Amino acid sequence: DHKGNLYLGGKVENNIWGGSIAPYTSVGGDSDYFIMKYGVDCNCNYIPNANYTYTGLELSRSFTYTGTTTGIDSVRWFFGDGGTASGFTAAHTYTSSGTYTTCVKVYTGCGNDMRCKEITVACTTPPVAAYADTGNYVRGFVYTGTTSAYYDSVKWHFDDGFTDTGLAVTHTYAVADTYNVCAIIYTRCGKDTFCRAVIINDTTKTVHTLATPDYTISVYPNPARQQLVISATAPIRSIIISNTMGQLLLQYRPNAATHLADVSKLPAGVYIVRVNDIWVGRFVKE
Repeated sequence: DHKGNLYLGGKVENNIWGGSIAPYTSVGGDSDYFIMKYGVDCNCNYIPNANYTYTGLELSRSFTYTGTTTGIDSVRWFFGDGGTASGFTAAHTYTSSGTYTTCVKVYTGCGNDMRCKEITVACTTPPVAAYADTGNYVRGFVYTGTTSAYYDSVKWHFDDGFTDTGLAVTHTYAVADTYNVCAIIYTRCGKDTFCRAVIINDTTKTVHTLATPDYTISVYPNPARQQLVISATAPIRSIIISNTMGQLLLQYRPNAATHLADVSKLPAGVYIVRVNDIWVGRFVKE
């Protein structure tokens, strides 16, 4: 039964042992049948009775056990989404809106009992994305939208083929242009996207170093026909080759000091090469 007892029944062939009490003895015939109960001590005066209360907003709930407390061995919680906990109090945050059957189960020496309730949770505060930015070619972006509604992550799209994640990021543009930069906030209550135009107007930096690395970067031959050699005195993490309109054409992540970029299929013309997001130069493809 729901208390944890086990019931056995059958025909009495001879007698039933009763431990410290006298056994029951059959008087014969086929009319002697029995039902025997194992589990809860019949002398228990405190049969367990589970119950609880809960409070909370949005997707979070706090639970407090309010049932039987005498002779308790343990209290176990089941939140209806696969999550569990133990103790007289518990807290749980659901991953999405919905109705969940949440149960508490109490265990005592006199058995166990479970009480379940349906709990409806829902998001009432959707996220709102926003950001601020500073700088020119080396651009700093800071997320300024809401993060309190079960924040998970922020993803950036820089409109030049590159992305990044985090509340504060830095991105280096290779070509002067107007870019539609977007920040996407992901939360348990959904996602939101904020985009706006970012103007990059310093055209002189398309062929110069954007930052001063503490190592040497070399790109040759220039002009190039089949291969472009990119070498450095430190590991090269990323190589980006784009045309003068800012369109991404080739991308490599060699994680080595030297890389041979195959430029044989590029049409003749002038191209931008960016190394490790801190050095930008140009080369001519013959």
